Amino acid sequence: PEAQLDNLAAECGTTRAQICRLYDGFVMLKSNDEGEVELDAVRDMLTSVGVASADDDETLTAWMAKADRDGNNALSFFEYVRVDTQLSATTGRGAAQRPARTPP
Repeated sequence: PEAQLDNLAAECGTTRAQICRLYDGFVMLKSNDEGEVELDAVRDMLTSVGVASADDDETLTAWMAKADRDGNNALSFFEYVRVDTQLSATTGRGAAQRPARTPP
């Protein structure tokens, strides 16, 4: 699994630490039986935390459709990371750009 995370980080131009932050957000979303999250849930979450806005909807929809490589209208964790890092690179507002949470 570590090699897969390193490969994903390299592919997306990010770090393993940023990917771990993204995982925190991903697991908060309700996943289906295959461990994937519906595109609408991802869109709603990104909007609710201020990462995306209504102005970004068309762009976000296009990125998610591109990231949803198997076309099942749900994102695996790796697909989710690809969406977020694309959003970060373009708008500077992806979840990976936010600082890590501090423990309570």
